[in-house]
Amino acid sequence: MDICTFLSATSLFSALEPATVQRLAACCRMETYPEGATLFVAGDPGDEMFVVVSGSVKVLVPSEDGDITLATFSHGDTFGELALLEVGGRRSATAVAVEPSDLLVVARHDFDTILRSSPDFLYRQLCKVAMRLRRTNQLVSPQASIDVYDRTSSAHQEALGHDVTLVGYGRYGRLHIGPKYATNSTLWNMAAIVDPLLTRPQYRVSRLGLTRPDVPIFATFDDWRHEYFSKLDDAAKAKHVVEIALRPDVVYDQTVLYMRAGIKNVILPKPVTVNHEQFDQLSEEVTKHGVKAAVASQWHYSDLPRLIRREIKRLAGQPHVRLADVRLQRVELEFSKENGAAISATPPLSELPHAIQLLESIGLVDLAQHQPEVSGNEVSVEAVYRPTNITDGIHVRASLDWTPDEWVKVQYPHWDVQNRSLRVYLHQDQSEPSMSVDFWVKFDRTGRYAIRPGNLILPDDRDSEWRDRLRMDFVDDQLLTMLRKIYAAFDQDFSEFQSDERVMPLDRYANVGKQLNGDREDMAGYYQAVGSGWCFARAEWWMRSGPGSLRGRWQVRRS
Repeated sequence: MDICTFLSATSLFSALEPATVQRLAACCRMETYPEGATLFVAGDPGDEMFVVVSGSVKVLVPSEDGDITLATFSHGDTFGELALLEVGGRRSATAVAVEPSDLLVVARHDFDTILRSSPDFLYRQLCKVAMRLRRTNQLVSPQASIDVYDRTSSAHQEALGHDVTLVGYGRYGRLHIGPKYATNSTLWNMAAIVDPLLTRPQYRVSRLGLTRPDVPIFATFDDWRHEYFSKLDDAAKAKHVVEIALRPDVVYDQTVLYMRAGIKNVILPKPVTVNHEQFDQLSEEVTKHGVKAAVASQWHYSDLPRLIRREIKRLAGQPHVRLADVRLQRVELEFSKENGAAISATPPLSELPHAIQLLESIGLVDLAQHQPEVSGNEVSVEAVYRPTNITDGIHVRASLDWTPDEWVKVQYPHWDVQNRSLRVYLHQDQSEPSMSVDFWVKFDRTGRYAIRPGNLILPDDRDSEWRDRLRMDFVDDQLLTMLRKIYAAFDQDFSEFQSDERVMPLDRYANVGKQLNGDREDMAGYYQAVGSGWCFARAEWWMRSGPGSLRGRWQVRRS
């Protein structure tokens, strides 16, 4: 192939003088990439641009719903030059070979020489950059402005708030809590990540990695302790926060390691442990070491449950009594996902913690007094509570294989739809609920802006027959609200933190946590009772069972 002829035929280099094209051709080098090869990742230094000779390359950025392909380049196309226009510029996206590809590579120095020698080439380059920026903004807006805002304030942020170590960077760390830590805040600064499977290229294409690409990554606790934590002074150690983002069967062991190393502030995932024994032992460790341990049970930190409690009492005409004394007919709560089994490592028990915490936060059930009847299969579980003030009980359903109505899929064709709904019936006539709530709030790819609000629907006081309804849309970023409240509470001493109603200390979470996982003997009886008919063995990774039988904590029934 005649490289000069090839370059002269491309839209970018066609305006160059023949002598300039010859100098450029002499400087280029040819590189061959196999299918799936990564040319660069977001956050890498941008020292080269590329011209596709054969094959094709896609450029992508990560999102909450998976990678977004910005563009695919084929024969004669150029890419990668945007980073060359900025001194010390870094890649803003990731490039991957779609198929075996031959590329001409132009170094920064040679690109700069051509840019200065040809005004027409500079004009073409600026037009091309403007076109790509418009296309990118259409796909990922408002990510660009958020990244600039976060990056420009990162230096100031490092001097403020609590330094944070995130332990675990799986789906929850990468897609859910990581984007919240990427937002600008004076309360926290992401200082380290511990994950044995996380590579630097994988991290840099995540939302947090795009904002903080140079956060150190450690494979083990020992590496983190020796190379990072041991080098901090006592004041920094006392203020440091560790957030555990791991599956429940390893949370206890890992948390104890960090607490015994001197960590005084910990954020724990629900349901925290796999049995009562571990929960009690962890509580003892927390008290022994004076550790402020907050449970990331986000419904506790939301104002929405309190609003719902107030409205239920108002609808029932008893605004000044406890909700447990208000007479209701029936309550239905569902936390289910479409295609959830494809992304979750557990059965629907991964959704059940949200539902049970919400019930307690609203005040519909006292978990210390009421145990549910449970039934289900490997993708769906149902729990029924029967408090004395609710005639037909509270019916909870959590499923990872929910099928939405056809009209819903028409409205949201590219999303895996979730059903997170509450229906409260005050009367025997159950044709319409007295209150309905849709908790599903969908955020954009940056994790910063809500593109689908939730809603609360009530009857108009002037129309008891529901010919007209009152609807309130809401945006409740529970994770971000949760982090802000927890980090503000971390500035208190241990006793103040334990009594702070804004947060969920470990001991206050005990009723929820213990009911969710049960002790070893209780869950062993549950598996014996339902295991032959339903494949609950997949849940054993977070609920370790042992010999024994049910003794009233979980009442099992076949449906």
